[in-house]
Amino acid sequence: IYIVQQNNDTLAGRYDAHWQGDYTFKCVTGHAQVSLLFARAYQMNQNPLYLHQAVNIFSKIVTKQYHIPIRGLH
Repeated sequence: IYIVQQNNDTLAGRYDAHWQGDYTFKCVTGHAQVSLLFARAYQMNQNPLYLHQAVNIFSKIVTKQYHIPIRGLH
């Protein structure tokens, strides 16, 4: 996942069996899960590249979350 994300500077919404990504959409929950995996990898071995990836992915999806209106919330 790290190499795929590095090559494209983003994660695809989904990948096939050959790691070919569909970049026409983003899976916000999937991106959040991958961000947590990178954060956990950083906790385990202190590699700053993993921390950078976790923050990079998470910061991109947080901006999307604010644009989704939820009925009944003002």
